[in-house]
Amino acid sequence: MITQPIDKVNLDIESRSELDLPQVGLDRYVNHPSTEIVMVAWQADDGPVEQWDISEGAPPARLIALLKNRGVRKWAFNAQFERVMFEKLWGIPQQYESWRCTQALAYMMGFFGTLDQVGQAADIPSDMAKLKEGKALINLFSKPQKITQANPHRWRDWTTNPVEWRRFCAYNRQDVVAERFIQRRLIQYPIPEFEWEIYAADQRINDRGVMVNVDHAEKALALAAKRKPQIIAEMTKLTRLKNPNSPAQLLPWLQDRGYPFKDLQKDTVKKAVREAGDTGLSDMLVTVLQKRLASNKQSLAKYGTMLKAVGPDNRFRYSLQFAGAQRTSRWAGRRIQLQNLPRTPKTLEDVEMMRWCNLAIYQEDLDFLDMLNGEPMESLAGAIRSSFVPTPGKKFVVADLSSIESVTIGWFTRCRWIEQTLAAGHDLYRAFAAEWLNIPYEDTKPHRSKAKPATLGAGYRLGGGEETADGKKTGLWGYGENMGVFMTQEESHSSVRAFRDLCPEIVQTWFAIERAIERCIKTRENVKVVRRPVEWESAPVELPITIEWRAPFLCVLLPSGRRLYYKNPKLKTQKFKSKRKGEPDYEKQNFCYMGKMPNGNKWVEVTSHGGKMVENIVQAIARDILANGLRLLDIHGKAMTHIKYLVEAVMHVHDEIVAEVDKQCPDDEAIAFLSRCMVKRPKWAKGLRLGAAGYCGDFYRKD
Repeated sequence: MITQPIDKVNLDIESRSELDLPQVGLDRYVNHPSTEIVMVAWQADDGPVEQWDISEGAPPARLIALLKNRGVRKWAFNAQFERVMFEKLWGIPQQYESWRCTQALAYMMGFFGTLDQVGQAADIPSDMAKLKEGKALINLFSKPQKITQANPHRWRDWTTNPVEWRRFCAYNRQDVVAERFIQRRLIQYPIPEFEWEIYAADQRINDRGVMVNVDHAEKALALAAKRKPQIIAEMTKLTRLKNPNSPAQLLPWLQDRGYPFKDLQKDTVKKAVREAGDTGLSDMLVTVLQKRLASNKQSLAKYGTMLKAVGPDNRFRYSLQFAGAQRTSRWAGRRIQLQNLPRTPKTLEDVEMMRWCNLAIYQEDLDFLDMLNGEPMESLAGAIRSSFVPTPGKKFVVADLSSIESVTIGWFTRCRWIEQTLAAGHDLYRAFAAEWLNIPYEDTKPHRSKAKPATLGAGYRLGGGEETADGKKTGLWGYGENMGVFMTQEESHSSVRAFRDLCPEIVQTWFAIERAIERCIKTRENVKVVRRPVEWESAPVELPITIEWRAPFLCVLLPSGRRLYYKNPKLKTQKFKSKRKGEPDYEKQNFCYMGKMPNGNKWVEVTSHGGKMVENIVQAIARDILANGLRLLDIHGKAMTHIKYLVEAVMHVHDEIVAEVDKQCPDDEAIAFLSRCMVKRPKWAKGLRLGAAGYCGDFYRKD
């Protein structure tokens, strides 16, 4: 009898360990001696769901053969877990290219969250869905039990709880059913094969991880623990309160002395400190508020997370979630959240100043930290980046794509001013400051930071901004404030007007995309996006994207061949209140779709517009450029022909790649090689003016 070769297999693991996986992360979990696989369910091609569990002894040879066969495509939801567990616990050889992740596939199509969340959002039938009792069964069988008189068993299994064990087995099998149904439903929509090449490179980087200076992290935490009671004591002396760290005590005390707000949230306190001169707060109150901010530095918790998750070899792994950012497929951070590291204080941006800061932490010298930068808590938060260090014998080589979003929006919209500015070799932020403030380019250096918000945000249709009833700022005004750039309201409005006057091609692109989406939804036809000509153009301009209808999705076909997916699109007329006095309220037709709410984890109807779509597209194109750089580094960094040193990525943050190279490699060669990988234009990006700059060093820092 001839047996047909198996093309693919869907897999799901259940395991047990003394460690809690969400608490410690995969690296610590898989390397702990108590961790073991207790059952595996799988389905090869269209065959039946099969299962092995630990009560049967050794896993069957047919399952091991499937796992070892590089020609079999292996699918799992969060496949990183299954792949690493099989490699570490069963000795299955690494084979990145043969693994596929159903979670990554779902994320590439705009879904988010767990298998259950993806299943609900993807409308899978109830008989195909994940079983709801899984959490209780995992708590029973995957975690050690507290031994009591009534319970003498450290571990529960098929001998202690045979009925529940059978349900656990059913839960494991049903996960394969649910995962396979989602995979089969979604795989019919186009995902370019090169995305799986990038996924394989991503898995190699996640496996490699980045070295953590554990001593630095431990001492920073110890200093924070030492400094916090000092701050509370200083606040007590100033306020005479029993516990000035308690909002219930501190808030009324502040309000009695002129504090104008109703809460002590971080953003509110920052606003109060910043605007103290306008509101008349006394110096003493400002000092108390500053100490309040210092005593509640949430970012310092990253040190603790780092120490919990670091592996046996002091490397931090599995921090990068492929396609984790909804709609754009940019990477998201996991655990430490590399994409959300705290800002380095300006005084510590100089590399030598940061070295002194790190020395003060090493010597556990709070007074030295205070002398360097004022409040030590600020320095401790700013030094989190310094916890990441190269492997002994190596150094970091770090490079960042230069102004990638501004460069990309100019290329995508065919914006003359941005293209001409880049061609002249001018800094975009300074060039905008020259136009906005009507000053010579040579005089713009002091105004660069103030010009940055509009150059980055106004292209996405941000208005100047207003102040809400609770004192929060909106639009570019609030956007700049979140970046640490503080403008007057008039400055924010005038910078928006200047940007729109300077870049009418971008403005026309907003409307062109809205027209194309409206036509696509109404006709169910694919629509090329063509914007109307601006003053100096003689004909309409075709942009390098297409709006497609692929029910139940509206798609944006990007220049790379990748698509952005928007589920259940529709046009919806909404009422808006006028922001200008004397003008009537108005109605506007907007594009809506189902997606993750902006600040939460609910699957809701999301409203969008041309500016927001431009933001999605620009960030997606910038992501594709970074991904191409990571792929090239993955291929060529292994065996470079022109220099003899290996260059390997260990992490990446936003549009920056952090790699390692032998210490003997000259800095200029290492930086040039990494930069070449990052600025090598793909064929689809003809004319995109890419640039990169970087540094070599013995710790990670803001350049």
